[in-house]
Amino acid sequence: MTMSAQPDQLWKFSLQCYRQPGVEALCLTLQEQWQADINLLLWLRWLETQFIAVDNTHIQMAEAHIAHWNREAVWPLRALRTKMKQRYGVEDAAIEATRSAIKKAELQAERVVQIRLEQLAHHWPARAQSQPVAAGHNLAVYANYLKLPEPVKQKMRILYAPNHS
Repeated sequence: MTMSAQPDQLWKFSLQCYRQPGVEALCLTLQEQWQADINLLLWLRWLETQFIAVDNTHIQMAEAHIAHWNREAVWPLRALRTKMKQRYGVEDAAIEATRSAIKKAELQAERVVQIRLEQLAHHWPARAQSQPVAAGHNLAVYANYLKLPEPVKQKMRILYAPNHS
């Protein structure tokens, strides 16, 4: 089996996975407490469904591939949105409308990250993609890469529950 050539498959997968019970909370915890990149996390899980296993080198390549866009677009938008909520709360409708527009821009910036990650995987040298990759393999590599403690690694199992594929 080869990787799907249809565009935006990663984004569609990510939206579906992120909506599953417990996934959003887990992803945000991993991001805030362990500096995990949610887009990388979802991409790694998606790669498993495409029969592509990764190692630390692949993760480093992916991080380098998205680093500038994250620094210049995603992270500043996220910081602005977060700062606005902390400073102004959520009671002022005009401010909330502005914060909502910033969130929409942030999501679009994250979609660009996922497009770049999907394109990166499409450009990797062809290798045997007919062998299934165990659910959780890529996530375990990333968990070790981030040096996550065992209890946190165990919580990541929610990402490869059967209804998340």
